Amino acid sequence: MRTAEEIYELQDCPRCNNTRRVSYEDPCLGMREKQCQCVDYKKRVAILKRARIPKTYLCYELGDYKSEIGDESCWGPNKENFRRLVKASDNHKTVLHEAIDLLIYGGVSCGKTMLATILLKNLILKHGYTGVFVTADELVTLAMDKTRFGVENDFTLESLLDVDFVVVDNFHRVVDLDEARVSGTVKIILNDFFQQRKHNGKSFILTSHSSLRSLLQKQRFVDNLAYTVVGFKFQGNCGADVRKRKEESLGL
Repeated sequence: MRTAEEIYELQDCPRCNNTRRVSYEDPCLGMREKQCQCVDYKKRVAILKRARIPKTYLCYELGDYKSEIGDESCWGPNKENFRRLVKASDNHKTVLHEAIDLLIYGGVSCGKTMLATILLKNLILKHGYTGVFVTADELVTLAMDKTRFGVENDFTLESLLDVDFVVVDNFHRVVDLDEARVSGTVKIILNDFFQQRKHNGKSFILTSHSSLRSLLQKQRFVDNLAYTVVGFKFQGNCGADVRKRKEESLGL
């Protein structure tokens, strides 16, 4: 598995030296040339960068989840919900057609963000969907920008309305907005954003410390998702050592 640095920095290709052509021996025609796979590889990484998938998670595949989450005491409680989540993602046509939202929730270090980004990566690269990763804090900032005169940014709430899948990481932070931190206008803007995406038949992939029931008690934004969310609970507080090893291996 490539490190995040190797993927993100797009270093020169050692195979073709950036000529984009490599030689190979055909058993019938002798020495021939073909396009180097680095071209397709770099295009794929560029797509993932546009989807704003965090650098740390670019290198992960679904098969990496078990090894990264820790020993059997961690994998055991999460195994069944992991399989359910993968099955739901594999039914992506139904998920999008019915505007179903996937909620990945649980305690610290259970791999919520990793799972969400891996699913988004697969939906984009393997199935051709559009997708964007955004944190809850970034979402609030985008809503606040709409209330400020003269703010110009290519990345806006409007740019997210027609995207097939939007990952909102730490969604509970949107629901738990500090009353003193944001104005009522910002909350209305966020509420309209969720309503419009559901009206457009688009899906969310949400990560949260809280279950859907806990989120619903806040009675903010989630009422737009209450009938479309499917939750997947994961056990937390078991991956701290694993996360430390991963960060050390990536030089972070």
